[in-house]
Amino acid sequence: MAADLKLERANGSVVKGEFVGKDLVFLNVSKGSAISAANLETYIQTIQQICSVLVIGSSFTVASSTSVNMVVDGLDTTGVYPLADGTTGTYLERLSELTGVTVTAATF
Repeated sequence: MAADLKLERANGSVVKGEFVGKDLVFLNVSKGSAISAANLETYIQTIQQICSVLVIGSSFTVASSTSVNMVVDGLDTTGVYPLADGTTGTYLERLSELTGVTVTAATF
């Protein structure tokens, strides 16, 4: 049985995909300095407040890497999210606000 994989591209890179009914989103979480194991655990727990973290990028090295790629499911990328200042923003703005670091769409 073959499964369909639907990919969404932006500027030639894959930014989202759908596989077996799951809407997968690729994120990059960037601290700007080395990410500790405690940092990573906090980021995962925080992001899981609004979606499920399925995969952590294999190139991540604790206490050395300054960013980490994640594959998440259940994230509404078209919705509007409340921000702390009373305005609304995108899912990336909300995740950045929650984690306290920069969250962008990861591509591959």
